[in-house]
Amino acid sequence: MLRHTEFSKCKKLSNSAKGDFLQPRCKTNPQDGFALKKEEMQTMLTFPFKSKVESAGPKTRFPKTTHFAERCVELCWFMQTTQPPIHLSARIPDDGRMNNDIFRAYMKSGTEVDYIVWPAMYLHENGPLLSKGIAQPK
Repeated sequence: MLRHTEFSKCKKLSNSAKGDFLQPRCKTNPQDGFALKKEEMQTMLTFPFKSKVESAGPKTRFPKTTHFAERCVELCWFMQTTQPPIHLSARIPDDGRMNNDIFRAYMKSGTEVDYIVWPAMYLHENGPLLSKGIAQPK
């Protein structure tokens, strides 16, 4: 199990690498979703950790975390290669209102969305909802 300090370091590293590989799925509506190539996902998940992990010890120091990251990459890849691909949407509604049919509230309740914590998952773009996203109300 990750200690809080290790989790914080991982979170900081992933946030710093987030913008490097994201590409809009649709050029006209880039806020609707994103697409990643499998190699880019692997690089994004492993590269920021390499120098930190190697300086802290051998790669085998975090075998469960490494296994989890590899399975995450594999799952994301499968989601992107289905026809049509599964669609993730972190789009805040135009009116800014919290839609409880699409999002669950994160830490507090409210009627307006402050930010998206986790995207909503759809069977395909404009398709039925598979899993609600998580949003932080104001």
